[in-house]
Amino acid sequence: MNKNLGQYYTNDLVSHLLVSKINVENPQKILELGAGNGSLINAAINRWNNTEIYGGDIDKKNITFLSEKFPEIKAIKLNGLSCKFNEKFNLKVGTIDIGICNPPYKVITKKKYYDEILRAANLGCMLDYKILTSDLIFLAQNLVMLRDEGELGIILPDGLMTSQNFISFRAKLVSNYQIKNIVELPAKSFSNTEAKAHILIIKKTQPLNKWIELSISNIEGEIENTITIDKKIAINRMDYNHHSLKALLTDSNKKIGDFEVKIFRGNLSKKQLVDSGVKFIHTSDFDENFKKLSLRKYSFSKLNSKKAEKGDILIARVGRSCVGKIIEVQKGLIPVSDCVFVVRPNTEEIRKLLLKNLKNPEAKNWFEAYKKGVCARVLSKSDLLTFPINLK
Repeated sequence: MNKNLGQYYTNDLVSHLLVSKINVENPQKILELGAGNGSLINAAINRWNNTEIYGGDIDKKNITFLSEKFPEIKAIKLNGLSCKFNEKFNLKVGTIDIGICNPPYKVITKKKYYDEILRAANLGCMLDYKILTSDLIFLAQNLVMLRDEGELGIILPDGLMTSQNFISFRAKLVSNYQIKNIVELPAKSFSNTEAKAHILIIKKTQPLNKWIELSISNIEGEIENTITIDKKIAINRMDYNHHSLKALLTDSNKKIGDFEVKIFRGNLSKKQLVDSGVKFIHTSDFDENFKKLSLRKYSFSKLNSKKAEKGDILIARVGRSCVGKIIEVQKGLIPVSDCVFVVRPNTEEIRKLLLKNLKNPEAKNWFEAYKKGVCARVLSKSDLLTFPINLK
């Protein structure tokens, strides 16, 4: 692992799973950019014989290690973000049968040749984004290097698969390539990070398939279940948990958004509230799945903050493990940080109904399926409005 380079190495179980999902017989050339400790290369060697394998990495120590462990491969020190990196391998564009990749994840400074790489991979939509990350360039590099009908197995962060910010990205993938399978990996699949990720298996061919397979794996690298969804629906989200739970909840025809409720979040950050010296509610206060709070009426006359009051339901919206935890305000008035949703029902009857559903054990599964993000997970207001309400 090299955090400075945004690298989180692939373990052997995930590597075996990724390679097993690729359906190319007798490949002649396999490429791995960001080869790291060689786990994916090892899985490829164990599956395919008489294949030329090209491994590139920016870390000289990794290249030395790979050359010693796998003398049969061509390992070269290079930057996978660089323009024309393939010339170091003496490889032509569009000649690779298989790409395998666990790309580094870090924010990178935009450069003109990144635009060319993204356009060449039919991902020019990413040029409109203010922030560019290394994983997107690695994805584009692999797609450009693949031959027609070649396949890529790549590990991508949860945000690219689930965030509403990347709908245009997913639309481009679905319209330009055949997405064969997306495997949702369990948390802590990579050492020293809780970042959630997915394996994407993509074929460089016209997308004639109407359906996409979504799978989920366990910590042992085994597929536990698979569902099939319309690829048009996949543009909105590409994660197994979301779609599998959505299928189970089709009987519920009511959502939070159907009721007379106000939903808002705090307008000040934790730092701003700390600096103000007042008491407030933040995600650190959500130390149980559900709890009740009776608060004193503090004086906040000089603080322009949004506040929770008696009868409100508070929901943690940002965090690693607290998203979806609930606080019921039984008494008092207190500011909330911008990491907290305030749900304010219009009537006592609605409040009791919402609490009943939010406290249900199944609610935890719903929040798990709908929260998004790489490290800190986030619940959006638009998703919260779709939380299912059982009227019984």
